[in-house]
Amino acid sequence: MRNREEPGEFGSGSTLSKTAIALIALTIFTGASKAEGLPGVFQGSGYGVKTSSDIGPATNEVQRVANVYAGCAGTGGKLRQNEAVGIKLRHGGSFILRIDSVKSTALTKRTASTATAHMTDNIAHLNLFDGLISARSISADARVAADANTIKTDASASSFQNLRIAGKDINSNVAPNTQIPVAGLGTVTVKRIVRHDEAKKGSIKVDMLHIVARQNNNFGLPAGSLINIGHALAGFERTSLTSLVGGGAFLATATSAGPMANQIGKLIALSVPCGGTNGKTVTASLDALSVANLLQINNGETTVFGGMQNGAVVVKTTAAADHVRLLGNLIGAKAIRVVAQDTYRSAKRQSSTAGTEIAGLVVDGASRGTVKTPNERINIKGMGYVVVNETELASPSSNDPTIVRGLHLYVTQQNSYGLPVGAEIIVGQASSVVHPRATTHLATAGQ
Repeated sequence: MRNREEPGEFGSGSTLSKTAIALIALTIFTGASKAEGLPGVFQGSGYGVKTSSDIGPATNEVQRVANVYAGCAGTGGKLRQNEAVGIKLRHGGSFILRIDSVKSTALTKRTASTATAHMTDNIAHLNLFDGLISARSISADARVAADANTIKTDASASSFQNLRIAGKDINSNVAPNTQIPVAGLGTVTVKRIVRHDEAKKGSIKVDMLHIVARQNNNFGLPAGSLINIGHALAGFERTSLTSLVGGGAFLATATSAGPMANQIGKLIALSVPCGGTNGKTVTASLDALSVANLLQINNGETTVFGGMQNGAVVVKTTAAADHVRLLGNLIGAKAIRVVAQDTYRSAKRQSSTAGTEIAGLVVDGASRGTVKTPNERINIKGMGYVVVNETELASPSSNDPTIVRGLHLYVTQQNSYGLPVGAEIIVGQASSVVHPRATTHLATAGQ
């Protein structure tokens, strides 16, 4: 897989499921009635605990505890906060994690000449791995301040009280990014800070404890798994766009499909940052994919663009795949190309999926030729049905994304492929959205 001109830090902001199976993620940004003041978009998040997906039950039980976001349009000068108390996670007879309380906050302000963001996370009484790591309190604090000429970041207010790791007291003034080895577990990076200070965009991310399991251990953590404790991220990016934008594309995904879903994930997924792609088309490509007898693709590519074109704000995303075979020879296509585009000009939104086509389609042994008509449903005996060129075209007054999917297989029957009823497989998805008003803007994560 190759990626060029990756969007980087300002990828997608926060996300919420649009549907029960999370085919596309959306964030509602609240703030001023318009993105008035210093032009630009915010980035901000805070949470108490986050675990990597390979930890298993821990991921579901403690993922992003007390999570809070600022969103691209910011908070409009209003404080957002989220709290959680009594967080506990046990593995066997041992506690992996105990926290008395977590509180996260987000606050952004904007004037004609300045913009600021302040994100915090505060933890009271942390106990990790039955006392291997403990602290009376942890405070993550990330700030960004922008004016017409500079963007400055600061995490100096981040602090610990009575931090202890593997029997040793850690000074409250410990240097950022100090890595401490922990026998029988791995490493702990204390006050891990990632900073970007540029004229156009600035951001600072602080994870107060970044724990990596680097070996088999008595706590049931797989080698390579991660735990972040005490997170705050603040950022601001200048943009010339008059509207917030969003969207994305991916080549394939599967939901509720057992091992297949894990093997595919969301293949070469790209998203449109809410401030656009700086006039560049971002591209990701894949040479070949083969997942047993379930999905084969010879090569594929996704692209995203968000920016100004001929005086209009434009979002365009695409996904393309050649020589696709799904479930052996049950479904095949010589080529799949999906295109989603939204254009905002003269206070009018126009949505389109022009350029979308599925060529050389074969379903259950029957040739279907080239399909350009939206939402063509084909029933498949002993499986369910597939929707070809599945299209959700947004109306001009809507804040919903335009979405198009090349092939969308719905499994509704017991079958010989071992796919559970309720499973879904998508090959080729693109989405786009643009809207001028920050109070109602939706920014897709492209998935």
